[in-house]
Amino acid sequence: MALWKQLLAVTAITLLAVASWHYHPTLADFAGKQMGWAEGASDSNAENAAQRRRGARSRGRPAPSVVTATVEEAEAGSRLVAIGTARAARSVTLYSQTSGPVAELAFAAGDLVFKGDTLLRLDDSEERLAVEQAQLDLGAAEDTLARYERLTQSQSIPAVQAEEARTALARARNQLTAAELALERRRIRAPFSGVMGFAEVDVGDMLGNSTPIATLDDRARLTVEFYVPERFAAQIASDAEISATTAAFGQEAFRGEIVASDSRIDPESRTMRVRAALANEDDRLRPGMAFSVAIEFDTPGRPAVPKIAVQWDREGAYVWKVVDGQAARTPVRVVTRTASAVLVDGDIAPHDVVVAEGADRLREGASIPDGATASAENAGEAG
Repeated sequence: MALWKQLLAVTAITLLAVASWHYHPTLADFAGKQMGWAEGASDSNAENAAQRRRGARSRGRPAPSVVTATVEEAEAGSRLVAIGTARAARSVTLYSQTSGPVAELAFAAGDLVFKGDTLLRLDDSEERLAVEQAQLDLGAAEDTLARYERLTQSQSIPAVQAEEARTALARARNQLTAAELALERRRIRAPFSGVMGFAEVDVGDMLGNSTPIATLDDRARLTVEFYVPERFAAQIASDAEISATTAAFGQEAFRGEIVASDSRIDPESRTMRVRAALANEDDRLRPGMAFSVAIEFDTPGRPAVPKIAVQWDREGAYVWKVVDGQAARTPVRVVTRTASAVLVDGDIAPHDVVVAEGADRLREGASIPDGATASAENAGEAG
């Protein structure tokens, strides 16, 4: 073949190849897209149909993985814990009724003293002299009256003189009593048995009637004062037992009893003041200690449900109660919790059946199968 014919054939083949490469992919892509849209529409319609079939089948089906439990009745005492401060059963700060220099100090901090013991004596020189003079005057008045009575019997003097002598004797007795009282006031005695605090004065100090001498505490019994919320006011009763702990003795519990409660509720804090007594014969406890006071209250029997049966939402707590084979949302109020169950109030009673396991997947009216029913205690332990 001639050379020019060969060149013409090669050029024609090249042009055909370029044209095929430019137009053929575009057509193929367009066709592929059309086929993809058709297949996608078919798959979507099939999926929608499947969902409708599954929804139709799910209505009326039993709830999956549901375990029910029988409601029981349980009693659990409510517990109140409050913080209080201990005080001595009797506590005073000692003062003197008179002024003067301290002549004798007869106690030290921590001493156990008894009622009537002399704790402090002021200088009493003048008072002793006054007592001695009053005793002399009394003796003279007694002698005068005795002489006048003898003379009156013999009618040597008028009876009025004997009467004046009787009046003088009474006056002398009063003066002696006043002198002895003034002398006694120079001594400070213990008003009751107890333990002395630190002395605030020393021998030689000038003591005034407004100067504190020391504190005296009767620690044989302590009182703990604390406050309880208003809702417990009706349950506080005298002689009710308490248990108190303090940081000084760790978890050791001290038993006591309520001895008094206030006659009114504080309108600002909505609390009531209560006092309890703790025995302290061994003198281990001290006034001023902080105590954690616990009181146990007996409560009537309540419906007990498993802990996992109680659900929560924005409206509060509720359980799924089985009514005629269906789940019914039942609002409840949690009263207290025990180790294995929750005590509640609401439209629920012992021997009712509630959903324990699987309650979080239920809807109102869901059918509950007749399956194994666990006790509230066992279901609670499972949760």
